[in-house]
Amino acid sequence: MTEASVGIRPEHPSARSLAALVEDSGVEVCGSVQGVEVTGVSLSSREVLPGDLYVALRGDRAHGAAYAAQARDAGAVAIVTDAEGAELAADAGLPVLVVDEPRLALGDLAAWVYQTDELRPTLFGVTGTNGKTSTSYLLDGLLRQLGLTTGLSTTAERRAGDLVVEAKLTTPEAPELHALLARMRESEVRAAVIEVSSHALGRHRIDGLLFDVVGFTNLSHDHLDEYADMDEYFGVKLQLFHPDHAKRGVASLDTPWGSACSRSPASR
Repeated sequence: MTEASVGIRPEHPSARSLAALVEDSGVEVCGSVQGVEVTGVSLSSREVLPGDLYVALRGDRAHGAAYAAQARDAGAVAIVTDAEGAELAADAGLPVLVVDEPRLALGDLAAWVYQTDELRPTLFGVTGTNGKTSTSYLLDGLLRQLGLTTGLSTTAERRAGDLVVEAKLTTPEAPELHALLARMRESEVRAAVIEVSSHALGRHRIDGLLFDVVGFTNLSHDHLDEYADMDEYFGVKLQLFHPDHAKRGVASLDTPWGSACSRSPASR
């Protein structure tokens, strides 16, 4: 297993016209986007590759737009940020797309760049307090026994066919996740299993994805210090079962929270 500094990217990304994106979305633009072609998306100026859209978010200590010049020097072709970020990035000399909430736009943006909204493997998602990783590996093993080339994203690793790299987060940020799926497509992966944490759901990391099947393992008091109570924690987990994220859901009716999951309007 190797460690990838920018996650797994497609080897042969397709260039997308930024002008077409602007025309379709109606987003506010500072600067000219004519002739600008995009091949990737990055949240970190340190991980930008040539052809990337650099998405600059407000951080706890600094705004990502303060590093617009570094992103430009690394090869970024445009910046996506909020109004505050647009002012900070004005001197970078790159076109700036201005949105109210860059994080909320991130998933759909990455899906557009990497064309994962339609051209992707069959997707399985697994969430729950405990057992996510084990269940993901069991499901991956079953799919491989069926003769399918599989992809995997867990707490431990990311895998696209025969390529395996070490994971930094349980569920990657949206740009890395969509790039991984694009690489899976190149590797002719037929089915992929994604471990989905509550952090990922709360931070919109899986936005832009529609899972074919998702599963709920259980809910316990682990991580409860991050939520007001079990109901709030459960509500975050339920987001994965919303029709915007999943076509079908599976939950064990032998547990109270599994039964609640099956009855929730969010999972219908």
